[in-house]
Amino acid sequence: VIAALANAMRDENRTVRWAAYEAVGNLGERAANPAVMTALVEALRDEDTLVWRTLCEALRKLGETVANPEVIAALL
Repeated sequence: VIAALANAMRDENRTVRWAAYEAVGNLGERAANPAVMTALVEALRDEDTLVWRTLCEALRKLGETVANPEVIAALL
């Protein structure tokens, strides 16, 4: 399931990306694995406002598990 979510975060369809970020946020720390972390960092470049807002909410729900230098740098 987690691998499928990581792939969905890279989908061309904004609704698919939005749903993937929403699901990752709902899973919380259980979703914090290397594939998801990489996809989240890549996703921080998403230009869709709604998708980006949902992504930021997912990061908040993931908590300190995502507070690594790579994520922090991408947010700045």
